[in-house]
Amino acid sequence: MGNHPNRSKSNPGAPRYPKPDEIREAREAAELTPDEAGEVVHSSAIFWQEWENGERPMHPAFWELFRIKTGQDEEPDPISMEKTGKDEVRLIFNGETVVVARRIEGKYWEAFDKEGQKRISGFSFPSPRDIRNWWRSSNL
Repeated sequence: MGNHPNRSKSNPGAPRYPKPDEIREAREAAELTPDEAGEVVHSSAIFWQEWENGERPMHPAFWELFRIKTGQDEEPDPISMEKTGKDEVRLIFNGETVVVARRIEGKYWEAFDKEGQKRISGFSFPSPRDIRNWWRSSNL
């Protein structure tokens, strides 16, 4: 079974088993007791405690189910927006400015290169958030 995608150590897309600290932190973030957390994934408090104590690995399916049902399944947005002026917003990815968004004539927004010199899109946007979504779809 070494070629099975879920058992391969070299498959980056394979589900990963959560660490005991992650399990405890997720339960505490959801403000649940071990008994309540077990109920969320249709398991027992004893199993949950064994997962948190590292006595038993939690299957990735239980981890994913718990995170979905408690609203913890969304990854943070890797692109942040920093307002640098009344009509200017910088989009930052991995600590570096990747796009400068500027409001033009108080009506619409345009995307410029990271130095803010050259227009990099062929169209205008209703908001900086739309520029972020455009950049993300083009670059990530």
